[in-house]
Amino acid sequence: MSHHSSGLNIAVIYGSARQDRQGIKAARFIVRTLQQRSHDVVLIDSQQYELPLLDRMYKEFAQGEAPEAMHKVAKSLTQPTDSSLSVPNTITACQPL
Repeated sequence: MSHHSSGLNIAVIYGSARQDRQGIKAARFIVRTLQQRSHDVVLIDSQQYELPLLDRMYKEFAQGEAPEAMHKVAKSLTQPTDSSLSVPNTITACQPL
């Protein structure tokens, strides 16, 4: 999800891949609200990217050897970004920013 603007570039990261996850609603709400405020927002949803269990960081792979899904996420995050926001896995969890 991206929206061209003159505001901030923000990545919203949602990490739960559970079938009955509810936090995705909060993540989508945050994306819509930021877009309405003229910010350029990308939602990085772990379920959409189907990331494998990560036992190595992206930077630990030799160039071109990281899983394709991991490369797509890294590309989104290495573009000029003013801020990243991680949506908690459970609504009751409080995440430091």
